[in-house]
Amino acid sequence: MKPYYPHRGSPEKRAQPTQGKLFQEGPPQTAARYPRGYTPGRMQEVRGATDYLINEPERHSFSITGSTLDSPYNVRQGKRLAQEAIARSDVPVKHLEGLGRISLRSGLRGVGFGLEDRLGSYNPASRAIDIEPLRGDLSTGRGLIMNKEQLRKNKGIPRRQAQSIYDSALIHEIGHHEDFSRRFRGQRAMTEERAKRYLGSRTGRGEAEGAADRYMLSRFRTDPRTKGFTPETQTYGAMGVVYPGYPKDLVRRGQGAREAEKGQEEIQGQTNLARKGAAQQTRKALTRYRQQQKRRRR
Repeated sequence: MKPYYPHRGSPEKRAQPTQGKLFQEGPPQTAARYPRGYTPGRMQEVRGATDYLINEPERHSFSITGSTLDSPYNVRQGKRLAQEAIARSDVPVKHLEGLGRISLRSGLRGVGFGLEDRLGSYNPASRAIDIEPLRGDLSTGRGLIMNKEQLRKNKGIPRRQAQSIYDSALIHEIGHHEDFSRRFRGQRAMTEERAKRYLGSRTGRGEAEGAADRYMLSRFRTDPRTKGFTPETQTYGAMGVVYPGYPKDLVRRGQGAREAEKGQEEIQGQTNLARKGAAQQTRKALTRYRQQQKRRRR
C-alpha cells in the first residue's frame, strides 16, 4: 500500500505537499503555495493601507438609457477583489499614500455611442480614483459589453476576463496617482484648474497616460488562475499617436498586442466555424442513418 496518493490535476497542484510527504520535505516555494498570486503577509499589508480607502460597491444599476450596468467589482466581495488586484501587483504600499479614495462605483451614468466610455478615472486635484461599471450583466451569459461589435451581438466577455481588465485599469489609475504625486509637489500640486488645463492639452494628456500605462505594465500581475490575458492590449496603444506626449515604444507594444489578439480571435473564429460545420455534417449523417433504419423496419 502506498503511503500517500499524489494530487491530481495541474503541475501546480501536484507540487503541493501531500500527507505522506508533509514531514519529509519543506513547503514548495512556487506559485502553488499561493494560488491567488500573493502571500498572506502582502494581503495584510494591502488591507491595512486600503480598508479606509476603498468604498464598497452597490448592486446592479442602470444608465440614463435604462441599460443594465455591471463590473467585476460590483458584488458583495468587490472590495476584497480590488485589494487582491493590488496585493498581486508590485505596487508598493508607499505609492498609495495621499490617495483620497478608491470608489467602486455603480451609480447612474451617461452614455457615449451607446456604451459607457471608460473603466476608471483619476482626479489629480482630489486624488480620487473612480472605477466605473460598463453595460452588461456578468451574472448571466450576456457578459460585459466592451465594444460596438459585442453590443451588436449582445454578447460580451465573461467574468474572469473582465476581472483582469478591471484589475489592470485599477493599477493604471494608481499609476496616475504615483505620477502626479511625484511630478507635482508642494507649490506645483494640482488644483482643479491646473489639472483641467494640463490634461486638456494633448501633450499633457499623452504624458500622463503614457506614465500610467508604463506603470501598469511594470507593476500589474495577472491572477495565476486566469490564462491568456495580455496587459498590453489595455494600454492606449495605437491611440497614443493622437497625443504627442505619449511614448512611441508603448504605441508599438500596444499596437502589436492588439494585432496579435485580433489574429487569435480570427483563428478562434475559423476554428469555431469548422467545428460548427463538422457538427452539422454529423447531425445530417445521423439523420440519414435513422431514416434508413426506419425504411428497413417497414
